Amino acid sequence: QLDAGEGEKAKYKVVSIDPPTPNASAKNPIDLTEMTESTEKEFFNLKTQVKRTDNSALGKQDCVKFEVENTSGKLTAWVDKQTGKMIQKQVNISIPMTVDGFILTKFTEQGGITLPHTVATQFDIKIPFKKARMEINETFSNWFSRP
Repeated sequence: QLDAGEGEKAKYKVVSIDPPTPNASAKNPIDLTEMTESTEKEFFNLKTQVKRTDNSALGKQDCVKFEVENTSGKLTAWVDKQTGKMIQKQVNISIPMTVDGFILTKFTEQGGITLPHTVATQFDIKIPFKKARMEINETFSNWFSRP
């Protein structure tokens, strides 16, 4: 759960762990932002080549698809062909002996602003002797403006 912010960085706290672990409140959540930060910086580097596919479809919606690949992953973004607004973004990450997974974000429009609506995250931790699977499904609603 989002607890507070420290400058521009969000701070989270563990609300529940299933199955429960001893002293669960002392556990720190995995920082996905930190884990994927260098990969996303590579994606948005000005020298990065972007593949654009016009006349793409996401379900029944006409869109433009943008794809960027680097050494550790792939970013795919689907944008509404008419409005230019983001519909969906998927980041696939594969780092040998570390992690394989994806983050899929679907967007909605509220008050003329495009906002994330759902985020599905799934990672398989591949660190030797520390294998684990993490799956997080989030839904965001009740957005409101801040002064």
